[in-house]
Amino acid sequence: GEDLPQVAQTAIEMVVIDDKQAKKMKGLLAKHQVDVKRFLAFFEVSSVDLMLDSDWPKAFAMIQEKANRASGV
Repeated sequence: GEDLPQVAQTAIEMVVIDDKQAKKMKGLLAKHQVDVKRFLAFFEVSSVDLMLDSDWPKAFAMIQEKANRASGV
């Protein structure tokens, strides 16, 4: 068979969120009284600063959903 080049598993970029995003996320977590330990465990990170950029939309949506439930929307 043909020798196909092997694509490294690390080709998927693990880009962490930037400082602005981290600051915003921390603010939202505090504002909406999110259980930060559970939040970090869900995203498998030890700190908001280490969250992956690809997880940002999901994290943001989760907090918005919590906020909506809390406000009875």
